[in-house]
Amino acid sequence: MPATSGLQVNEQALAALVGGGERPGMRRDSRRNRLRLMAAAGLLSDSGRDLTMQQVAETADIAIATAYRHFPSIDELIAGYVLAVVDDQATFAEQLLGDDPDGEDYLATVLGHWIDLIRTHGSMMVNHRSHRGFLERLSAGDPLIARASAAWRPPVDRFLAARGLPPDAADEALYLANLLFDPREILDQLRQTPVDTTALARRLMATLDGAVRGWRSSPITG
Repeated sequence: MPATSGLQVNEQALAALVGGGERPGMRRDSRRNRLRLMAAAGLLSDSGRDLTMQQVAETADIAIATAYRHFPSIDELIAGYVLAVVDDQATFAEQLLGDDPDGEDYLATVLGHWIDLIRTHGSMMVNHRSHRGFLERLSAGDPLIARASAAWRPPVDRFLAARGLPPDAADEALYLANLLFDPREILDQLRQTPVDTTALARRLMATLDGAVRGWRSSPITG
């Protein structure tokens, strides 16, 4: 596939996300440049290349100074991309919650959406890493982790209730879900063993159930 065509495909996929990484009050041309930079980064990431702002700007055919106005660093570009994906996931979960879904089906549907997002955006998502862990970042109010928690807590809470697990297991379950639903590991599974989204979601749910029960059966005492 030619680079231009690939860039257009990535732009369309990003634009389909809720908000598409848009900021309030952003002009149309600014939004397009922002999307194009993120799409270019995704295209380079799909090819396995290391990301630099120079490469991203050249691929997007945008001046490097303009690129830096949108994203002061490559790390901020990656974080912006991942936040757009996570925001889409959180909005999807919130919209489903309005229908008062069954606990099992709710988590299965939300998790299936997450897996499909990873199929499309996974190679870019795995570029985002922090030296701080989930719990530390959650405690510090990290915006990405806060949004991710907003996406996962309602379906995880309902899943626990459906499986007969106590509400006070919610924080532990959220921590374990963060480990099990990690984009890097899910993308690896998708690449190594072609699997249906629904089947993988159900398998991960069964694993989460077992992980929560196992975690609670061996409490840490001090």
